[in-house]
Amino acid sequence: MPTKTGKRLNLSELFNVRVIQRNLVYVIGLAPEISHEKELLKEDYFGQYGSITKIIVNKDKPFHPKSPQGPTYSAYITYASDKEAS
Repeated sequence: MPTKTGKRLNLSELFNVRVIQRNLVYVIGLAPEISHEKELLKEDYFGQYGSITKIIVNKDKPFHPKSPQGPTYSAYITYASDKEAS
């Protein structure tokens, strides 16, 4: 991957690169009962904002697993356009 100066970066230098996708939304604090792709696609949740192309729910690392209210989860939601994501 060339940089603006034309120099190529090696793989170890790419670990610090952050890619910005304007159509990607990161959500935290999702309750366990709605932390499913099919549920989040519904018009009651994130489907109301536009056409979703991809959802990834992260249940491997819950937030506050020992909280009295229970754990919460995160999700990456990719919309078809930047406008829908905003």
